[in-house]
Amino acid sequence: MRPSPQSRFFTLSLALGLAALPFGSCGIVDPRAPYRFSEMDYAETPGASIDPPPADLSLVVFARPGLDLPMSATLVYDGDKPAAMLSAGTWASYLTRPGERVFMSAAMDHDPQFLRARLMPGRIYVVHVALIYRNDVFSYGLIPLRPGSPELADMKALLPACTHVEMSSSAREWDADNRATIIAPLRARYDKWLLGEGKDRAVMDEPYGLTVL
Repeated sequence: MRPSPQSRFFTLSLALGLAALPFGSCGIVDPRAPYRFSEMDYAETPGASIDPPPADLSLVVFARPGLDLPMSATLVYDGDKPAAMLSAGTWASYLTRPGERVFMSAAMDHDPQFLRARLMPGRIYVVHVALIYRNDVFSYGLIPLRPGSPELADMKALLPACTHVEMSSSAREWDADNRATIIAPLRARYDKWLLGEGKDRAVMDEPYGLTVL
């Protein structure tokens, strides 16, 4: 029997973690070694040099600093298409057209999280992809950071130690084959979220936009 796209999604998520394990000569995990996933293309060295977007586009920076759950990869969707894939200690840049957006995070055995956005042209937005533990369940929250806030100052201090990543060709091929099946349950969860806690969540709109980072 051929596995369903849902089961392949969780198999891929598990494989992402197992493929990333850095082993020493005796097969023991080296906690000092960076976790690398074949589904992501990594910059050669850590660092964050972020230029403003073109005047007619918006730039969203997704950052997952720290080494929390290093064997877990996080997918962030912009509506029904992937915006970024992140592992511990990485950041990704997403250049897109301005306007209304719904960003959704998904990871194996984690509740999805959502962020509504109203992007302005020529602006940079910073989103902390943060591990949240609530009601005995882990999830990766999408937390927008305001200009001038202590949280943004902390993130700017952490970014130079993070490595820039992009989705690899194999990850994009997998997404093309399985996107429809993954997005449907995410949308259903989003509709429930909007009626519940989402009503009180901030929209990442104009006050969150930066001209420089």
